[in-house]
Amino acid sequence: MSLLKSRYNLVPQMEYYDQISCEFKPYVMFFNRRNFLSDVVNTDNNGFRFNIIKNKVSSLEDLFKEKEVSLVVGGSTAFGFGSSSDYKTISSQLSILSNEIYINFGATAFNSMQELFLYLNFFKKFKKIKNVIILSGVNDLFLSFSQKSDLWGNYFFKSEHEKLFYKRNKIKDRINAFFKHKENFNFKINVDYQEINLLYEKIFNIWSNLERSNSFNVYFFLQPFPSWFKKNLTKEEVSLFNLLDNSDNKAHLILNEISNVEIYQKYSKVIKKASEKNSIKYINLNDEILKNDKKNDWLFVDRVHMTDLGYDILSKLIFNYIK
Repeated sequence: MSLLKSRYNLVPQMEYYDQISCEFKPYVMFFNRRNFLSDVVNTDNNGFRFNIIKNKVSSLEDLFKEKEVSLVVGGSTAFGFGSSSDYKTISSQLSILSNEIYINFGATAFNSMQELFLYLNFFKKFKKIKNVIILSGVNDLFLSFSQKSDLWGNYFFKSEHEKLFYKRNKIKDRINAFFKHKENFNFKINVDYQEINLLYEKIFNIWSNLERSNSFNVYFFLQPFPSWFKKNLTKEEVSLFNLLDNSDNKAHLILNEISNVEIYQKYSKVIKKASEKNSIKYINLNDEILKNDKKNDWLFVDRVHMTDLGYDILSKLIFNYIK
């Protein structure tokens, strides 16, 4: 039995997520594929995942007219990778818990700078924003492992993007090269915490100024990682992690290295310090999930993305801080 088939037997929804690609977009480099339709995950004409608001499916543009909204910003965890439907994402669940409108601003493979630029590109389309929930952290750490840093910063698919602009191939070949989604990782063990500190001081400084000038609340939630809160893995999680570790995808080897608790402790300390310096409300969900009586249930479909139960727990933890 192939590794993929074994994985899909355990988490059949992941077959749809594996089909989602991305498309070129201004400022943010790339974004979720537009008009992706399935029984599990769906995106609108702009590439945003559909939101379930009061049992109604809503696209991003449907919500521009609302009097007040809140945004769930982040990478693929905010997007809801691993959930069984659009209804089970954090944004949809927060809309149910609060009886307010929370919009999915999640984007697959985004770093913290791209999350910020996505917000800047759209925030004036809304009449009023109440809360900006940032669920992030792992992608920036991942990139610090996998790519050599330069003054311009790192992002996923960087090597493909360079090929696109610097190789004189046919247009079709250039586009295909970008969307293969295979990174040429230069794997390294040492994390440049000073560089990470500079990144988050910059990001939080901008968010703090946006918060004050636009009168909304910004919350940064460090996303959970199973080894970071010393989770007792279920048999399903053990099987899934083993399958991914034995695949030819180097990304999973890096995620295994990121599992190191010492790295996590230093990383979370850097982010917390930067948040305090810039008066950003910081919540480490790894600490919070430890208090949940379901913390050792089946919560992860891989080391980053979660099951419906995992997203349900995160939604309630987040809601407790913003209600």
